[in-house]
Amino acid sequence: MGKTMLRCIVRLCCLTSFVLVLSGGAYELKARAMDSPFPVFKHDYQHTGRSEYKGTDTAECKWTYPTNDQIVSSPTVSGDGIVYFGGLDGNVYAIGPDGHAKWFFSTKSNIFSTPAIDGSGTIYVGDTNNFLYAIGDDMKEKWKFRTGGAIMSSPNIGPDGTVYIGSWDGKLYAIGSDGVPRWTYQTGDSIVISSPAVSKDGTVYVGSR
Repeated sequence: MGKTMLRCIVRLCCLTSFVLVLSGGAYELKARAMDSPFPVFKHDYQHTGRSEYKGTDTAECKWTYPTNDQIVSSPTVSGDGIVYFGGLDGNVYAIGPDGHAKWFFSTKSNIFSTPAIDGSGTIYVGDTNNFLYAIGDDMKEKWKFRTGGAIMSSPNIGPDGTVYIGSWDGKLYAIGSDGVPRWTYQTGDSIVISSPAVSKDGTVYVGSR
């Protein structure tokens, strides 16, 4: 995916959007995303973007890590300090706190999606070949789920462990941690790029074009 597609994405983000609200009913809150500094896009299932951890006081760069193509995916951080991110080279990278690679997993397609980490250490990420991947912390694929379009939406993990993801097919997907779909919601003739957010009562919020 080249500069033309990137420009297209920027234009799409500037267009007027609307928000869908899907109610999942109230349930007991059980933290299912990993207890770590930053396990999912925007930190938590509510997308507050706030972390209890203090950031650095200086602008000193500790290390850099080169990849084979651009990095559009935001990084997430596990409880043991491993940094996960995707690249346009199709790889999901696991980088240690010292800047050395632990492993990488190839999806063979562009990754715009920010990885999400659940409490068991499973990493969820989408690619432009329409797949949502579940990857173990041992670099092995647990399962993959195919949607009807490219995935640029970052997955979110609800309190009950459900993985929520949007797709260019205009659908919002709710996938169990076992890879079995729970439900889908068709937004109409539209594209879902935004990452779903989940409220405390189980309501799912997502934007579409």
